Amino acid sequence: MMKRRLRSHFVIFLTVFCLSVLYTLFFLTGKPVIFGLNILNRERTGAHSPLSLDAVDQRQDGVIEITGTTKDIDSKLREKLLNHTNSTFQDEFVLTRRNVRVGEKLPFTYSNTRPNSKKEVFYKLSKRFIKDDVPPNSPLSGKRYKRCSVVGNGGILSYSSCGKEIDQSDYVIRSNLPPLRPHAADAGWKTNLTTMNPSVADHRFNNLKTKADANEFVKVIGDYYGVLWMPCVGSPARIKLCFKAKHTLDRYGVRNPKTSIANPFHYLAIIDFWKSRNMTIFPTTGFYMTHLALTMCEETHLYGFWPFPYRVPDRVTDPWTNTMRNVKYHYFDKIGSNKAHSMNDEFAVLLQMHVMGLLKLHVRDCDV
Repeated sequence: MMKRRLRSHFVIFLTVFCLSVLYTLFFLTGKPVIFGLNILNRERTGAHSPLSLDAVDQRQDGVIEITGTTKDIDSKLREKLLNHTNSTFQDEFVLTRRNVRVGEKLPFTYSNTRPNSKKEVFYKLSKRFIKDDVPPNSPLSGKRYKRCSVVGNGGILSYSSCGKEIDQSDYVIRSNLPPLRPHAADAGWKTNLTTMNPSVADHRFNNLKTKADANEFVKVIGDYYGVLWMPCVGSPARIKLCFKAKHTLDRYGVRNPKTSIANPFHYLAIIDFWKSRNMTIFPTTGFYMTHLALTMCEETHLYGFWPFPYRVPDRVTDPWTNTMRNVKYHYFDKIGSNKAHSMNDEFAVLLQMHVMGLLKLHVRDCDV
């Protein structure tokens, strides 16, 4: 029994080690075609790349060849995204009086995409909701930026010294209200758009039950600027708490960041876009926000995206010792991995986008 357990642990360690070496060599050499990108696609997805772009061909041996220029590939992806959602991302990723009306029923994104959901669930928009909670226009309508950074919460950011590099971006997107001040050296402090799942108000602010909870919530929000993106119409169990958080900020007169409610129609359109490309697991917010950056930024940089529990360090001081480094799920807490998402599949797609030149995926320390 003990030998079998040791053998199993050795196989897991060897697999993670090989993957880490593979990705490290990829970013060091910049020659991913040597390895063959078919390694990124699980057997269940079939022979084709999930991106399924005309500018990308896949030979019978599984090696992907890029036959178009970066500009060609970029324009094709944007065109496919916009055609699929029938809109511009900046205008439709939040609810506005241009895309919803009184009496309309909004689908709950999470409840209506669960495999075991037996019936569709909707939230009907009232006149008061439209008046008080829905702005006339999107805060990002018509905006364009040179360099954008999407900052994930992966533990790979710990001790990375990437904060200064991230803050030099023209626009910074963060997910799920990460603490800023204690981790500024590694993750930066600049914010232009920050997402906040309703669960944050539950786990960190006691469901905003007391005045003290509300005061602490408002104080923390004061560290952020720009847009606060709230996916309120995600689950019927969380919608009241999400609106409570928004109305708390309204009551306290918080105008920066400006709260915006996610448009579930658009979120579902993006889910459907990737479902038709064999990605069926509910996407992370960071993956969704990457698409926003791709549509409004000339350069898209990703930090803190790493689905593996280990990595090979950038500096190897003694090659004869175990140099594998543990990677936490989040760089700012001790929470475990979330089984609701498929981080490996998303990382495979992001890595392919990196190869194609659509974005820059940063997985090394920034002071190396």
